[in-house]
Amino acid sequence: MDKKLTKEEVRTPDKMTLILDRIAIWTGKNVVMVAGVVISLLVLGGAFSVFDYFKTKKENELQSEMSRIERQYTDKKTKFKEALQAENIKAPAATKKETLKQETPMPALVKATGDLEKDYGSEVTGFQDLVVKNPKSKAAQMSAIYLAEIYSEYKQPEKAIETLNKVVPKNDASDILSALAVNLKAGLLADQGNCPQAVDIWQSIIQQKKADYLHGEAKLRSAVCYEKMNDSTKAEQFYTELSKSTVSKDEPEDKAVTEDAKKYLRLLKMRASEGT
Repeated sequence: MDKKLTKEEVRTPDKMTLILDRIAIWTGKNVVMVAGVVISLLVLGGAFSVFDYFKTKKENELQSEMSRIERQYTDKKTKFKEALQAENIKAPAATKKETLKQETPMPALVKATGDLEKDYGSEVTGFQDLVVKNPKSKAAQMSAIYLAEIYSEYKQPEKAIETLNKVVPKNDASDILSALAVNLKAGLLADQGNCPQAVDIWQSIIQQKKADYLHGEAKLRSAVCYEKMNDSTKAEQFYTELSKSTVSKDEPEDKAVTEDAKKYLRLLKMRASEGT
């Protein structure tokens, strides 16, 4: 049987009602302060939106500039390559009849001089400006990758590493561009004989799931470094793992890594059996 409420209990509001009433009274007395807090939150939210807008706008502008320099660089590189190929092709001697019917001659192809300043001076300066002035931008990371490629081609690996250090100082490989920059840096360090540091960097790539497209290469090059560091056990471990990898027909790079791993594993075992 339900308990009947007394007159006092009927007239007394429940706890939730009392709490809501007190909130309403407090809000009424402090309406100016409440309004100020609301406005502050709206302003803060708007500030973040404005900041994000300008940040995106700035990045787009930087990438547009980087793309312009990239086109200049790739156009020059293509022309240098065409000139080199043309030089290596021996054209058959033309007959007198062919000479008379000669078509409009092709424009002379310009060969690379081998001097970095003469060949890519303006492009290097443009890429460097993006790296120095906006090192945290994606445009700077892409510029650093191109600069590293140019410096490597002109036998200046130290400058290549120095440039990459400006955009990935902590070897963060959490996205595509940074992972590519870090992987390139590790390769340059290994080529310079600094295998211990290179292996550490490749290990950070291997641990990053977002950089899985680089895992095979990182493991293979790490294994080669371990061999140079006289750690055959670790090298064999990586070679064996890569040799057993399932290769997709659509991934020729993975297939190349697997085949190389099998070859290096055979050589490693052969040297071990010969005691060398």
